[in-house]
Amino acid sequence: MNNDTATAGGQPPAHDPAVRTAGDATMLGVEERLASVEREIEKPKPSLEARLSALEKRLPATKDNWDKLGIFVSPFATILTGVVVALVSYYLTGRITNALERQKLQEVNITAMRDTLIKLNSADVSQTEAEASALALAAYGEYAVVPFITVLDSGGDVRGPAAMHGLRAAALVSHEAVCDRLAQVLDNRTQLYRWQTHRTTITLIGEIGCKGKTATAALNNYSELTGCTRTKPELAAYQNVVSAESVPTQESIDLLCKALDRTQQLVQR
Repeated sequence: MNNDTATAGGQPPAHDPAVRTAGDATMLGVEERLASVEREIEKPKPSLEARLSALEKRLPATKDNWDKLGIFVSPFATILTGVVVALVSYYLTGRITNALERQKLQEVNITAMRDTLIKLNSADVSQTEAEASALALAAYGEYAVVPFITVLDSGGDVRGPAAMHGLRAAALVSHEAVCDRLAQVLDNRTQLYRWQTHRTTITLIGEIGCKGKTATAALNNYSELTGCTRTKPELAAYQNVVSAESVPTQESIDLLCKALDRTQQLVQR
């Protein structure tokens, strides 16, 4: 039997090429695996913090109740913001438009009132003409109040009574505006008005029936100011708050006190 082709038991010889090839392949696979393990061992390991961060990033994001509420409310918040912006814009636009319209109306009224005011303020106006002009101006309501007060303070025996008629008539159109302006006159302490103007103002507040807080406070303050003054120092103190054009006397104070008493009785009815 040939030894090169077979051995006892039918096994190929150890130097057979097929046997060497299989063994070499097995050794090569083991070496590659060993090399791979050695590379993994030699590779620097990341820190615990880095590994923990990597794991946390893999976790699914969780939302608390506030986050869930935000998801639900967010669309409504957007809509609500738009509505609020629209309302504010509408409100501001309306205010600006009203202010411009009011100013325009005031300019128109002043232009229309001009000729009548010139006639009322003319030096040779008669009582009848003055009263007619005042009643015509009263139709403009609050826009005529300031001119009436000016005429009242300097109008004399003809135009002054006409201005009083005009203020009474204007109160029928703009009651609150007239009362507020009269209260401002009575509250003045800078010697802008004569004491006679204050007295007429007190009388008008009572006749018109100014019962609001502004007019009531003005009457009370003025009553404390005068105090039905009896001494010279008290009279001198009062003289410092009214126009020096017409210096008040003790008789003036008595007339003011009577006007105050009557007006306070009228507004309390």
